[in-house]
Amino acid sequence: MKTAELRCPLTATVSIDRILPNGDHVCSQCGSLSPEQFLKYVDEVINNPSIDFRIELSDRRHKVYMNKEGVKNSSEGAIKHYLLHLKQYCEDMGLDQNEIDNKLHQAFTISKEKSSVYLEIFEQKLKNNML
Repeated sequence: MKTAELRCPLTATVSIDRILPNGDHVCSQCGSLSPEQFLKYVDEVINNPSIDFRIELSDRRHKVYMNKEGVKNSSEGAIKHYLLHLKQYCEDMGLDQNEIDNKLHQAFTISKEKSSVYLEIFEQKLKNNML
C-alpha cells in the first residue's frame, strides 16, 4: 500500500510529523502545529472557555502565534501555526474554510477578556481583509 507524501505548504518540501515533549505534532520543515491539533485546541477553547487561549497574528498574515498553558517556548511545545497548513488541510479534507474561520473567530472572542489586545489585532486584520 502506497502512503501519501506529506508536503509543507510553506516550503513545498517533504515533511514528517515531529512530536514535541508535550505531545504536540509539528511539521518537521516549518514547526507549525498540525492542523488537526490546532482545530482540536480551538474546539476545546470553544467548549471550555476557562482555557487560557491567546493568539497573535504576525505581520506576515499567514502565521498565528499561540500562548498555551504550560508551554513557555518551542522546545516545550508548539507556539505557532501557519494558516497555509490549515488552508491545505481544509482543501484536502473537504472542509468549509468559512466555517473554520467562524470557529477561529468564536475561539478568539471567548478569549477576549483574557487577551483583548490580541483579539483587537485579529479583528482589525479581519476588518481590513488582511487574513
